[in-house]
Amino acid sequence: MNRFAFGGFGPLVALSFVAFVGACDDGYEDDYFPPNPPPQQCVPSTTSGVTCCEGPNCDCEALGTCANQTVVRSSVTPKPLSGGTLLVTRSGRHAVVSDPDRDRILTVDIEVGTVTRTLVTPEGAEPGRAIEALDGRVFVVLRSSGQILSFDPTVGDEPSLTSVCAAPRGLSLGPASTPTPSVLVACAGGELVTLSAAAAPAILQTTILDPDLRDVVASGDAIYVSHFRSAAIDVLDSALQPIGRVTPPPYVSSTVDTSTNEVSTFEPTVAWRMIPRAEGGVWVVHQQSKSSTVVVPTDETVAGSYGFGDCASTVVHAAVTGIEGTTILNAPYAGSLLSLALPVDIAASSDGVIAVVDAANGLAGELGSETVLAEDGCRLGVPGFSDGTGPESRIDFVGMEPVAVAYTPDNDLLVQLREPAALAVHSRLTGLQVELIELGGENRLDTGYLMFHADADFGFRGVVCASCHPEGGDDGHVWHFDTVGARRTQSLAGGITDTAPFHWEGELADIGALMDDVFVRRMGGMPQSQARKAAIAEYVGSLPAVPQAAGLDAAAIERGRAVFDSKEAVCTDCHTGPKLTSVGSYDVGTGSKFQVPSLVGLGMRAPYMHDGCATSIEARFDPVCGGGDEHGKTSHLTPEELTDLSTYLRSL
Repeated sequence: MNRFAFGGFGPLVALSFVAFVGACDDGYEDDYFPPNPPPQQCVPSTTSGVTCCEGPNCDCEALGTCANQTVVRSSVTPKPLSGGTLLVTRSGRHAVVSDPDRDRILTVDIEVGTVTRTLVTPEGAEPGRAIEALDGRVFVVLRSSGQILSFDPTVGDEPSLTSVCAAPRGLSLGPASTPTPSVLVACAGGELVTLSAAAAPAILQTTILDPDLRDVVASGDAIYVSHFRSAAIDVLDSALQPIGRVTPPPYVSSTVDTSTNEVSTFEPTVAWRMIPRAEGGVWVVHQQSKSSTVVVPTDETVAGSYGFGDCASTVVHAAVTGIEGTTILNAPYAGSLLSLALPVDIAASSDGVIAVVDAANGLAGELGSETVLAEDGCRLGVPGFSDGTGPESRIDFVGMEPVAVAYTPDNDLLVQLREPAALAVHSRLTGLQVELIELGGENRLDTGYLMFHADADFGFRGVVCASCHPEGGDDGHVWHFDTVGARRTQSLAGGITDTAPFHWEGELADIGALMDDVFVRRMGGMPQSQARKAAIAEYVGSLPAVPQAAGLDAAAIERGRAVFDSKEAVCTDCHTGPKLTSVGSYDVGTGSKFQVPSLVGLGMRAPYMHDGCATSIEARFDPVCGGGDEHGKTSHLTPEELTDLSTYLRSL
């Protein structure tokens, strides 16, 4: 029987399981579900009928669930997971590790297994992606301070800081064909910044693209720029002129969803990471979100319809797409990885194997690149391929809270673990952990963070909060529910705990009610204690606002502000206060009462309206979609005034 090829757990992982495991043994004997070691006997409560774990954390009679659930708060709230924070230098001797939760960048001697240099970054700067220039100098994105840090990882030089944009995200060396070595920086606001690849980089050029940029890769004479939520890839020439845009293909399941009796369809969302492909072009690891009907559990149905199942019934799964130029390299429906719930990073070996890390379940899948491109990916995600004789088609347990992966020149796999901070080295031949390099630093274990990105009891999850709310925001996806029809994912960014009640109709009074409805009933999670609900509420309340779109006309913003504040438009009747919401629910000409959303960060979260009918802010003023003059009074505005108002809304 195929099971997970669990690697060596090591003392770090064993300690984590002993201290925090609280889930029952899953009892499954099929190929799809891993065990939750160490197993605990499951017994039914005599009074509630709820299946619960037997042991010191169990009090079924009192609560109908596992009581006394562990709650740990970090002294510093961890950043939302972005992934892709690990670089192995070309020599293979060093790894550069970005640690956004501890405000530091580490240089690790892989051969010796020690940290050789620690750079302390400005508080809250959030170090992220890193690249190595041809002279060995390393450039690191500081996502929250808007800077690029550059340094030599092998010597104790003074690092330099260069301000580039409000929200830098990805970076790449410039095209080899350009006469001057350069570094490209992709910014969430839409800026693509060209820097000189010097010890003290200078800005050479800034090009404005559509916002929500994620990664940039120069491959040959083409430059690829990914968009985070839509997973669209802009392809530019070496002069940064557009060639075209390509989006990963949809997925159609080969089996019928038994809950709907229909073939399930999925569309690409959330491009977590894009990396160069050795043969040319790029690899993109992204999610695929269900575009066919999603069944909402009721009291009479089985809870957890969002969660893990087969390729037809799950609502989100991972995928890998190969792109060269504007051509998709995958065969139809190839590339899906069912078992990986939160695919935050991807790496490619020198001999044609790619690795994808699943931050939700502590897994890394290794798959031959030709297999990814050629075969229906649904079955590629099934655990248990490894027989210990080869590197391909294997999923291994790699440790708690993995956030990044990279290959060494010898094609061993390095996995960055968030808490406790460590680098796990996994053998290419067997997948087993052969070394654990402890990175030290203050404890950042946080129950709220775990509940958002994984499972606070380290159980297996098929979908987590961050699957639909990446980096605390939203995936831009429109769901089609059997009960209420089309609903777009709501953003959690910018402190939404101040905007209760929640959900589209405002029917959920607080975060506790939201957890009961979404986490337990829809996602199939374990009922949570009040202390756990308080922990997730605190964490969600800390999620930062999304950055502002770039390249907006300042004069148009001010003209639009005047329209927004005017008595004639009545926008401020509902959109008021620091979050620009009255937190009420109203029918604005759309046929039902809906919660007034915050307008903070509006420009970065298309589509709009509860059902996503408006693909842009301008489209929201179409009366067929936006409700006409029942949704603010705008029919008297000129086209120029509507443009100014839209620009102002993008600036919030």
